[in-house]
Amino acid sequence: MDLYPSISEYLAQRKSEFFNRKTLLSAFTVFVSAGILVFPSRLGIMGVGYAEMSKDPFNFRDASSQIYQRLLLPGIAYFLQFKGPVLFYLFSLLLTFVLILCTLLFLRSRDIQTSFLENLSIAVSTFIITQFQSPGYTEQLSLIIILLMVTVPLGFLPRIAGVALALFAHE
Repeated sequence: MDLYPSISEYLAQRKSEFFNRKTLLSAFTVFVSAGILVFPSRLGIMGVGYAEMSKDPFNFRDASSQIYQRLLLPGIAYFLQFKGPVLFYLFSLLLTFVLILCTLLFLRSRDIQTSFLENLSIAVSTFIITQFQSPGYTEQLSLIIILLMVTVPLGFLPRIAGVALALFAHE
């Protein structure tokens, strides 16, 4: 028997604390407000490369030798059929929302109650607002994985798997 619950078991136990309407609405309001402050108009420079990679991640030729190392995000986009620039752009914004939600869940797991302005202040810090300025980059997936690892109590092997996944997202 495992000493630590899996992510799904942990969330099922604490569902009323985490996935309630208030938390989701708060994350959505912060996402929309940050999007108004810095309107995400187009993919960032490397985001365009990741969008191209999302069409066929294992057959992608990278002239810069930087993009091919970050396979996880374009691979997930490919698997979920968010292929090409437009759908990858929407997928990137969806992950930005998930990043905001995971940040708020981390705070809630530490019993830190925050107001809307405090949440918006967190969202306009560099690790989130850059995802609005240059959508499509892979850092947000690494941050989501790391936030899940520090929010949900996991054993040693799941933490190692999380580190490996975060490295596949951004070396």
